[in-house]
Amino acid sequence: IRLTTAQALVKFLNQQYIEVDDEMAPFVDGIFTVFG
Repeated sequence: IRLTTAQALVKFLNQQYIEVDDEMAPFVDGIFTVFG
């Protein structure tokens, strides 16, 4: 599978979870960017 750097980074971050109070939550909930 071939991915760009940005695609690979997004796939990696989507797989990261953190445990808070015995519950698994996504490490990154969302990303907002402004280009320009």
